[in-house]
Amino acid sequence: MNLRYIILILSILFNLSSFAFSSKTTVLDSTINEKFVARELVEYWEDSTSKTDLAQLILLDTKLKVFKKSNFSDLKNFNPSSSYWLRFKVQNLTDKAFFLEIFDFDIDEISFYQLENNKKINSYNVGFLKPFLNREIKHKNFLFYLTLKRGESKTYYIRFHSSKLNILEPVIRSFDRSFSYSINEYMFLGIYYGLLLLMLFYNFLYFILLRKLHYLYYILQVLGILIFQMSENGTGFQYLWGKYPELNLYIGNVGLFVCMCGMLLFANYFLELESRCRTKRGIIFILLGIRILLFCVQFIHPDVFKWEMVDLLFAQAILVIGFLEYRAGYRPAIWFVLAYSILDITFIITWLEHIGLIQSNLCSVYALNVGIVIKFIFLSISIGESIKETYKQKAEAQEKLLVEYARNNDLNEKINKELEQKVKERTIELEDRNAEIETQKDEINAINDHLEELVKTRTRELEDRNNRIKEYAFSNSHLVRGPLARILGLTIIAKNTPVEIPDIIDLIEDNAKDLDGVIREMTSILSEKD
Repeated sequence: MNLRYIILILSILFNLSSFAFSSKTTVLDSTINEKFVARELVEYWEDSTSKTDLAQLILLDTKLKVFKKSNFSDLKNFNPSSSYWLRFKVQNLTDKAFFLEIFDFDIDEISFYQLENNKKINSYNVGFLKPFLNREIKHKNFLFYLTLKRGESKTYYIRFHSSKLNILEPVIRSFDRSFSYSINEYMFLGIYYGLLLLMLFYNFLYFILLRKLHYLYYILQVLGILIFQMSENGTGFQYLWGKYPELNLYIGNVGLFVCMCGMLLFANYFLELESRCRTKRGIIFILLGIRILLFCVQFIHPDVFKWEMVDLLFAQAILVIGFLEYRAGYRPAIWFVLAYSILDITFIITWLEHIGLIQSNLCSVYALNVGIVIKFIFLSISIGESIKETYKQKAEAQEKLLVEYARNNDLNEKINKELEQKVKERTIELEDRNAEIETQKDEINAINDHLEELVKTRTRELEDRNNRIKEYAFSNSHLVRGPLARILGLTIIAKNTPVEIPDIIDLIEDNAKDLDGVIREMTSILSEKD
């Protein structure tokens, strides 16, 4: 078929499409600075093949009228394998410049088409899995400029394709509104990240100085939530890893995993579960093991499940354990419980904004961020209270030691006094004994002095006695021996000769008298000398 005919047919189809769609125009007047074009002002179509381009879609809608009206629940990509097309028409009745913004920054692929006079004049293909530099307007959200002059009407098509569940809800904002909102949003995020970095640096210094593990686990929480939040709101993709869109599938999961590990380990260390309650400590480590296992599954299949809900349940378990420890008497746990309670409250606010039950504004959108900051502030206070409690216990222990020391000191003084008294008594006793010994020494010296004279006298006596003994021995050997020998001779004669016995007896008697006389004389000599 000739190219001219093809162009003519497409032109006719564009006209028909424009005519059919003219009843759903979004009108922008001077009172409008922000307008949500979804719901009643937009039509959508699900492309189950994900292969239909714009020209094919227009031709298909001309024949089958595939576009249909939307409602809130329909504007979600419930089927991740399909592509979703939105179509709406905008008329500008002012001189303002307008932007189209899509809040869900993590949509994998977005194709934006701007038609004028049934001709495609602009198209952009961007997405969470495409380099950030592909975007016309460098913003963390998807932002497209609407080239609408006063009185102009244009038709817009948006094609969405994402492997995760997203809300496909565009909003039109005036330049002033978009600029002021972006300034406030980025200023808030700057303050938020600045506070987190300040807490990170502050606790890092304390960890270096004090070597307390709860500072390290606090750092893991802050670092993890910082990475997760930068991944979740698109600022990390905008400023850090914009050239590597494939990291968007994993880096948020890594941040949340690091944060949850830090939360569990911090709870175990801060609440002193090892010494206070081993059962709760076991629960903490069971949760930690489950979270590690889930992270492995999550790393392999990052789009299988919204793991944030699992971590929310883990956080509730930590809150309950902290509350039980506070009830058990651990006073610093009150700030720990308040920290997680504030986090729960702000999460509920953010969730209510997400499902549309409360108004969407900067405060409701970023309520959870505020809760995170308050949580970390309260955790810092809880650390301070824990340290204060530790110092208080140390002070009480030191006071007890001082009292015990004073008591021991008094006891030592009492014992020393008793010892001094005993020493004095012992000294006096020793002095008396020394005096007695001195007296005995003098007596001994006197005896020793007199002893020489006694020795001399005794020596002379012994010499005289020895002389007498010598004389006695001489007498015994000479004087006594003579009579005794004669008596012995007489006894022999009496035995061997026939002499009459009386004569011999007379002789023995005479010699015996002689011997007795000699002995008496010797005894007399010895008696005289004594």
